[in-house]
Amino acid sequence: MLNLWRLRLLQELADLGSMTAVAEAMQLSRPAVSQQLAQLEREVGVVLLERIPRGVQLTAAGLQLAAQARELLAHVEAIEADVAQAKGRVIGRVRIASFGTFATTVAPPAVLRLQVEYPELNLSFAELEPVDAIRGVVAHQVDVAVVDDLVPPQASSSSLEYVPLMEDQFYVVLADSHRLAARPSLKLSELAAERWAINESAAAYHGFLLKRVSNPRSCAAAGARCPR
Repeated sequence: MLNLWRLRLLQELADLGSMTAVAEAMQLSRPAVSQQLAQLEREVGVVLLERIPRGVQLTAAGLQLAAQARELLAHVEAIEADVAQAKGRVIGRVRIASFGTFATTVAPPAVLRLQVEYPELNLSFAELEPVDAIRGVVAHQVDVAVVDDLVPPQASSSSLEYVPLMEDQFYVVLADSHRLAARPSLKLSELAAERWAINESAAAYHGFLLKRVSNPRSCAAAGARCPR
C-alpha cells in the first residue's frame, strides 16, 4: 500500500521544485526527504526522479503520480474534516498567506483567535505579495490567500473563489504646513500637481496611483491636471 506521507512529499516536490524547498516546507532535513522519495520509488517500482545539474526533476511518471497524489490527499483531508465535524471538532491543516500590511495588523489577532477556539487546527502563515499568494493557491501551496483587487487579471484563475473581506483606504501624508493638511479627505485631482513620494516596492499600489495621475483619461475623469 502506498504511503500517504511519501505521496505528500512527492506532491510538494512537484509544487516547490526542489528538495531543499520541500525540506523547509515540511520541516525535515534534505537527506530525509531524499530517502523518503527513494523509498516511494521502490514501492511503486517506477523511476520518479531524475538528476539534473541543479538538483532533481520529476519524470513523466513522477509528474503523473504527483497529480494523482494531490487529488488523493485533498480527498483524504476532506474525509478527515467530515469525520471531525461529525464529532464536533475542527481539525486539519490550513495554510494562509497575505501581503505585508495585513500580515502585521489584522492577521495576528485573527490567527490567535483561531488557535484559541480551535486548538486542533494546524495553522501556518506566510507573507506573500498578492500575485504570489494567488499562484500559491492555484499550486495548492496555500489554502487561503488575502489579496487586494489590484492584482492583474492574468494572475487570477477561474477555479478560485473570491470573497470580499473589507475595504481598504489610501492615506496621504502631508506636512502640517501644507494647504490641504487639515482636510479630512482629498480627491486625487487635488493632489495631481503635487510632488509624490511613493513606495516603489509595493508595485501594485505604485502602478495604481501613477496610472491615475499620468493617464490623461484617468486624470480627466478625476478633473486633474496631468503631468507631462
